[in-house]
Amino acid sequence: ASIDAGTSSVRVILFNKNAEIAFSEQKELKLEAPRSGWVEQSAQEIYDKITQCMQTLLDKNKLSASQIKSVGITNQRETTILWDAVTSEPVHNAIVWQDTRTSDIVHALTQKLGSKDALREKCGLPLSPYFSATKIKWLYDNVDKVASLSAKKQLKFGTVDCWLLWKLLGNASTSQQHFIDVSNASRTMLMNLQTLDWDASLCDTFDIPTHILPEIKPSSFAFGSITNGPFKGVPITGCLGDQQAATLGQLCIHPGDAKNTYGTGAFLVCNTGHTLVHSQHGLLTTVLWQLDSAQPAVYGLEGSVAVAGQAVQFLRDNLGMIASATECSQLAAQCDDLKDEDMNVHDRVYFVTAFSGLYSPYWRNDARGLLYGLTMHTQKKMVCRAALEATCFRTCEILEAMKQDTSTLPDMKFVSLKVDGGMTQSDVLLQIQADLLQIPVIRPMMVETTALGAAIAAGLKCGFWESLQHVQHCMGAKRMEFEPTITATKAKRLQIGWKDAIQRSFRNNGRDSIVVIKDVESERGALNGNLLLAMCVMVLTLTMCWNRNSRNDK
Repeated sequence: ASIDAGTSSVRVILFNKNAEIAFSEQKELKLEAPRSGWVEQSAQEIYDKITQCMQTLLDKNKLSASQIKSVGITNQRETTILWDAVTSEPVHNAIVWQDTRTSDIVHALTQKLGSKDALREKCGLPLSPYFSATKIKWLYDNVDKVASLSAKKQLKFGTVDCWLLWKLLGNASTSQQHFIDVSNASRTMLMNLQTLDWDASLCDTFDIPTHILPEIKPSSFAFGSITNGPFKGVPITGCLGDQQAATLGQLCIHPGDAKNTYGTGAFLVCNTGHTLVHSQHGLLTTVLWQLDSAQPAVYGLEGSVAVAGQAVQFLRDNLGMIASATECSQLAAQCDDLKDEDMNVHDRVYFVTAFSGLYSPYWRNDARGLLYGLTMHTQKKMVCRAALEATCFRTCEILEAMKQDTSTLPDMKFVSLKVDGGMTQSDVLLQIQADLLQIPVIRPMMVETTALGAAIAAGLKCGFWESLQHVQHCMGAKRMEFEPTITATKAKRLQIGWKDAIQRSFRNNGRDSIVVIKDVESERGALNGNLLLAMCVMVLTLTMCWNRNSRNDK
C-alpha cells in the first residue's frame, strides 16, 4: 500500500504484484494563504484525511488491514512542521514548499555568505525560501512557543513524511519514533550529501539546534508497525519524497534516465547513479534513494517549476476563462501554429507563470507572472495554449541545463523523457513537449507513479518484490509514446520568443536599466508628439486666420 500525501490531496492506494492499482481512495486538502506569498495547511488535517482514506478504502472494498503486506509513504517535500513532542500538537500550521515568506532571511544570508550558492558544496542546494531550513528559522524567529519548547528539548521538526511516521508509529503515551528518509532529508539544506547525515555547520548557519531533527534512515527501511487507526499492525517499510518516488515508480534506475512530473508544479529529475554532480547551471543536487543501509545512495539532478497545472487552475478559478482542464486542452488544440511555415515567434502569446518567482535554472524571486504578446487578434484559445506551452518551455530549459551539467559523464544520453502527473492526461501538452524537446515523450498506462515508487520501496524491503528487475518484469512495457512532429530548427526558433518573454518577467538586477531606457524613449516620444500636436494647432490657427482675412478682403 502507499500513502501519498500531496499538496492538494492525499491518497491511499493498494497495488497488486503487477504494480497495478487494486483499490484507491482520495481526499482533498485545504491550502491557506493568509498573506501574499504565504502558503500554509493544517498538519493535523493531513493526518486526519489519510486515516479517513484508510477507513473508507477498507470499508468500501470489504478489506481488512491484515491483507496489506506493508505500507510506503510518499509526500510533498520541504513542507515544514514543528510540533510539541509531549502532546504531538503542531505549534503552527505547516509551511508549504511554495511559501516565500522567508525571502528576507534568504537575502540576509546571501549577503552574509557572499553567494546564494555558498552552501551548495555540502547540501547541493542554493539559498532559497523553497527549502525547509529557512522555514524552521522563520518559525523560531516568529512563533513564541517554539523557543520555549526547544529550550526544554520538547520540540520536533519534520517534513510531512516524518510527521506521518510520528503519528502512525506511536502516540503521546508511548515512546515515539522520530524518523526521516534520506531523500526528504536531502531537501532541508541541513544534510550533507556525502555523509548522508545532519551537518553541524549547516545547522549553525541557520541557528537550528540538532536535537529537534529526526534520525535519517534509508528509503527502504523497517520503520515500525502502525500502532493506531484503520491500518493498525501493518508495517511501514518504505518512505520517499514525492519526486524521488515518481522517479523510482517510472523505473528511472539507470544513469541518464529522466522523468518529469506535471502536477501543481513540474519536477524534472535525472538519475546520475552513484555520482554526486554539483550543478553549475541552476539545478538541484539531490539524493534519489538509498534502498539499503549497506548500499550507497543513488543521486540525481532536479529542476523545479513552481507553477505547472496551477496555471490551468489560474485560468479557471481566477480568470473564469475555462470550466475545466479538459476545456483548456481542447481550446489549445484549436490554435496549433507550430506547423505553420510562416510562423513568427514574436507574434505569439507567451505566458510566464512566475506567480511567486522562478525556480530552476533561474532562481529569481523577483520574477512575476507575465502574459505577453497580446493583440486585438488574441483569443481565449491562444491563452490556453500559452498556459500549456509555459510548462513545456520551462522543461526544455531544465533539460538543457542537465545536459550541460552531465556533459562529462558517460552514458548520459537523454534519449527520451518519461512523464506522469495529472497534466499528462492532456495529449496536447505531451505533443507540445515532444515537439519542443525533439525527443520521444513516454507516458505509462498507469500514471500514479509517485504512489507506485513508495510501494516499490516498501515492497522491496518486505519481500513483496525480490528486486528492481523483478518489479520491471511484473510491470511490463505498457505505455504511449509521443514523437516530435516539427523540425529541430523550428523548435529552437520557438525558444527565442520564450526567452524574450522570460527576460521581461524580471523586475530587478538589470531589468531596471532597460525600463529606464524605455521610459526615456517614451518620454522623448511623448515630447515629440506634443511638439507635433502644438505645430498642428499653430498651422490650423494660422489657416483659419488667413481664411478669415481673405473673406474680409472680398
